[in-house]
Amino acid sequence: MNDSKELERIINDARNEPVLRLEALAQLAEMMGQPAARSGESNNHIHTCYSFSPYTPSGAALAARNAGLDVAGSVDHDSYAAASEMRAACALLDIAVVTGFELRVSLSEAARSFPEKTATMLTTRKLNNPDSIGIVYMTVQGIPAPVLKEIEVFLSPIRAARYRRSALMEELANDILLSLGLPGIDFEKDVVSNSKYSEGGTITERHLLAAVSRSILSQVEPGNELIKWLE
Repeated sequence: MNDSKELERIINDARNEPVLRLEALAQLAEMMGQPAARSGESNNHIHTCYSFSPYTPSGAALAARNAGLDVAGSVDHDSYAAASEMRAACALLDIAVVTGFELRVSLSEAARSFPEKTATMLTTRKLNNPDSIGIVYMTVQGIPAPVLKEIEVFLSPIRAARYRRSALMEELANDILLSLGLPGIDFEKDVVSNSKYSEGGTITERHLLAAVSRSILSQVEPGNELIKWLE
């Protein structure tokens, strides 16, 4: 049996296979025992490495247990890939689980079925997305395990559309980088390979921004030099 620090390292490493993370978590859960008491607290909106987050599903469940939560839930952008591991991890830790996903949704189509006043409100205001009018971030939660395949079919074209959108954004980012004398980024090598897209995850703007940041840092020293360059 490994010590707790080594087990936590395995659990929190997104490069490891889910089965390896869960095996390590099972050992750690045995060391931890049962939760001391129920708190009534929950966090059902946890992003994992399957969108853009330092948390693996097992790591997220462990952090939730350590924080004294009774319920933890994964909601990755356009992806349900964390769900199976999240359910298994929470079961090992004896906390409840809710799994789902998060979408960026335009309300323009739905607004047509509402009264004019309501439709105008939905399509002419910024709602819970501070950057866009008539766009909301919407979560779908409490998905039962047996419908995994149906969810994957539903999300597949959305993931593909986001992939294409991200590729176009990479081209625009490269125009800016090259105009500044910085190295361009390769979408497959610098963005896709640093995501969980091949495992059912999604590519977010944050993956692209991370690649842009690496390009800048390859030429500009962090610290005062970087601050001056950005100014």
